[in-house]
Amino acid sequence: MIDKLSIIKQDNYLVLDCDRMDYKLRMLEANRIPGLLPVEVHEADDNKKLYYDISSKETFDSVVSTRTLQMDDIRNLVFSLNRTLKKIDDYLLDAADLILDRRYIYISGDRLEPVFCCYPGYGGDFQSGLSSLLQDLLGMVDSNDRSAVVSTYALYQASLKPGYGISDLIRVINTNTAEIESEKKKTSEEAVQYKDDVVEVVSVKTAGGIKTEEIDDADELYTSLNADPRKYHFGSRNRRQEEDSGGKRKKGLGLFR
Repeated sequence: MIDKLSIIKQDNYLVLDCDRMDYKLRMLEANRIPGLLPVEVHEADDNKKLYYDISSKETFDSVVSTRTLQMDDIRNLVFSLNRTLKKIDDYLLDAADLILDRRYIYISGDRLEPVFCCYPGYGGDFQSGLSSLLQDLLGMVDSNDRSAVVSTYALYQASLKPGYGISDLIRVINTNTAEIESEKKKTSEEAVQYKDDVVEVVSVKTAGGIKTEEIDDADELYTSLNADPRKYHFGSRNRRQEEDSGGKRKKGLGLFR
């Protein structure tokens, strides 16, 4: 469908041919609808052209060619589309007229806030178009951002189900965000517990054997030792593990051979 459009980029405008003039086009021209590119209808010699204002905007395709997508980017895309769909309903427009190709989605600002092109009469398959977009995103997310990878894959899988809607994608985002935050909290709590349980220790080889003592600052003690440093070994001891084993400690902690 997009290949059939006559696309011209002129100065700060995206220009599309138009062969109709109906209430949808008048609605778009008469109102600045959040989430949609503003448009003006120009007529010359019985030919109509739609001039979409793309000032200070980049195509989504251009943005992802220079950087990978983070979880915030994925969330912004889905939630912005959801807000735009609600506005489309308010103005009696059709979601099938949104061009969901990343080459015709524009980005405004650094937070990857998408602005969509609504082309009356386009008549695309919204669900299929969104699913294709999500499939494209799979190869654009930052592989080091686990939440972005997991959520994008879950979104794409949800889009393959018959009759899915934007509300299903919002639910996926919220569910994955909650699960990931729960995992982060659990990991953080475990790290705090480990910090409380594990203490720095120094083991000293003496004439009577190996003696291990807890210290507040192993590095500070090491630098202040007035003895052969080869007699000392620094490590850590887990109080919780010792409590679980009845308070028994391995002699010398296995630090010396």
